[in-house]
Amino acid sequence: KYRVDYVLDEEKVKKFNELLVSISTNMMLHEMETLKKDFFLRELSFQELHTIELIGNLEEPTMGQLAREGRVTQGTMSVMVKKLVQKGLVERSGSEEDMRVIKARLTEKGNKTYRQHREMHVKATREWLSLVSEEEQEIILMVLKKINRFLTS
Repeated sequence: KYRVDYVLDEEKVKKFNELLVSISTNMMLHEMETLKKDFFLRELSFQELHTIELIGNLEEPTMGQLAREGRVTQGTMSVMVKKLVQKGLVERSGSEEDMRVIKARLTEKGNKTYRQHREMHVKATREWLSLVSEEEQEIILMVLKKINRFLTS
């Protein structure tokens, strides 16, 4: 539904691809550098932080929900959650309705980590948005929404 009705310029496709790969990589590297500066957050891997973010964004998700949202297998997610339980950031519990269903929730320490990570993202976003005009921000927002819809449909 978002397909264009003209032939894409291959050179332009190449430039966009290079830039998107570069931005994605550099965003992750920027985040990792920022995390290294924070004593509390530097003890966690990139994957652990984003698992905490998933749990914090959902209300007592099951392992299956976390795996789907994180786009990993349930086994991979279970291993990650186990690591976070060992670090005192997450608690697991059986569902009242079905004890085979395991739910996850952040501990107080996990919630603190979640908030710090979110604040770091907001700060970075403010910095990036300050590089462009309000008009450019609206255009970028529109384009990112389209790309996100495509990736999640």
